[in-house]
Amino acid sequence: MKYTQKSQYQGGVLVSSFTERFAKSKKCFFDVVKPCFLQTFGGELLQTENIEHEITQALDLRACIDALWCPAYDSNAVYSVAMRIQYGHCYKTFTIRESTTTGVATEYEKTSNAIKSGTMFPCLTIQAYVDNEQIVGAALAFTKTIYECIEKGLCTRRMNNYDGNSFIAVHWETIQNNGYEIAFFNH
Repeated sequence: MKYTQKSQYQGGVLVSSFTERFAKSKKCFFDVVKPCFLQTFGGELLQTENIEHEITQALDLRACIDALWCPAYDSNAVYSVAMRIQYGHCYKTFTIRESTTTGVATEYEKTSNAIKSGTMFPCLTIQAYVDNEQIVGAALAFTKTIYECIEKGLCTRRMNNYDGNSFIAVHWETIQNNGYEIAFFNH
């Protein structure tokens, strides 16, 4: 089945293909999100997504791991990280693709299955909202926390009008109000 993506606007710029959107997201990670994250939390943040090596491709495609964080405060620690960058308005949510019209396995399916089966999944999730090459809001939470909120129904579900894909949104405030850890960064 051939998949064709409709054009869409991101941060005021028309981005018409998956490849172009992916390139924009990668550039945004390096130029905007990574420096802000490191200024707040320190250490090293190493991207695994879109790196042409069999290990990083397995981490990305099978385990939904987009980066590895090596915090400065613990030289023995490495955290796997899922990352989502959205453009424009900050909705103050973690969003996870639940289903696609193409039937491709989604981040939600892969991560839910990994949590249940005990296989590798991202320990942490970063959600960053970027507008005009500046972070307008960003948060970091344990991935299990986000999925526990989903299991408890502490989320909303939405469908994109332009492509029919559905997403789950967990509000940052919901995580905080239910006693879970969440950290914010915005520089």
